[in-house]
Amino acid sequence: MVTDLSKSSRLAPYLSGLEIQQPSKVLDCIYLDTASMLGTQVAPSKAEGMGGLLEILTSYSQDTHFFINAWTWGYEDVLLRIAAQFNTKKYTLLTSLENYTPSPSLVPETSRPFRDILTCDANVTRFHACERFNQCGAIKSGVSQLVKRRAHRSGTASPETSKVVYINPSAMAKDNWWTYTRDIINRLRNGQFVDVLRVPLSRHSTLAKLQSFVGKFRPKNIFPNTLIPHPDGLDWACLPGIFAGCLSQDGYEVPRTSTLDGLRDRFLASTSPKEE
Repeated sequence: MVTDLSKSSRLAPYLSGLEIQQPSKVLDCIYLDTASMLGTQVAPSKAEGMGGLLEILTSYSQDTHFFINAWTWGYEDVLLRIAAQFNTKKYTLLTSLENYTPSPSLVPETSRPFRDILTCDANVTRFHACERFNQCGAIKSGVSQLVKRRAHRSGTASPETSKVVYINPSAMAKDNWWTYTRDIINRLRNGQFVDVLRVPLSRHSTLAKLQSFVGKFRPKNIFPNTLIPHPDGLDWACLPGIFAGCLSQDGYEVPRTSTLDGLRDRFLASTSPKEE
């Protein structure tokens, strides 16, 4: 993601060229999804995740269909990489097609190529990214068999009962991903049909990725969009120190002040008597 940002001409004035260099335009604040900020798990890079997934997919027979559960933003890379690897389009419903079509005015360099890999004809491809609650007939029949079988729990079925594979993005540690890919490939080579696959694409960025992202902009302040309940504000209190090296030259004092103000307001709101 950070590498892609560096290629954007529209964002260029806001990006720092070097770790110590300020951008020509400094953002006042960046609002961060901090849901996974306190985790220590090292996740695979997108390149590592997609490389392992493509290796697995090439181990299936040519008559296997795949349902890609790309239900939210951030999973587009799965569609792009599969299209490039297999030189094919993805089937998607019209509503999904509109969602996955970037505005040409915002990202003209990516709008056309991404739209070119999608189709509304379910019969021209074995890779499907239709709505997960409104799947096409080719996928719905296979998935209904998958759900009914007890073998769904282990993700294994006999080839005679299913030719549909469900690809589900999820969080996974880097070491676990390597072990997982070896296990799946070995099972496929031994004649098992694995009908549920995982690909390590998390919806929430780790601390290292957040620091890399913020460091590209070096803003004056950062603000958490997500706070985990049980630390009781500790994750918010850690923000200024954790991101001090990623902010503008005088950036530490600004988030420190805003964080203290926010925590104070939160504490007062939680301790004030409620009106009857």
